[in-house]
Amino acid sequence: MTSEDYSAKPYPKGYWPTETGPADAEAWSATVEAVRRDMELMRSWITDEERDITAPPERHAAHSAMRGILLGIAHNRYHIGQMGGLRALLGVPVRDG
Repeated sequence: MTSEDYSAKPYPKGYWPTETGPADAEAWSATVEAVRRDMELMRSWITDEERDITAPPERHAAHSAMRGILLGIAHNRYHIGQMGGLRALLGVPVRDG
């Protein structure tokens, strides 16, 4: 939603990763940090009283920021659930914090 040069990818092929997973622990940490940054950005949109999240962004007049926020929440919820399930299958305790 924030990229100036965004263009839709062919569905579904364009949305599958080309690699099987992070190359190493550093790549995994970078991925986790990117997710945290994106979540903080969405949080800032929601809490900014000056921002109308129901209005369409300039570059994507067909959709609202709220739509992007809700899609991001649903997407992350799905994958967090997958990770919890994998941890359970591997016998790794799922803990808070």
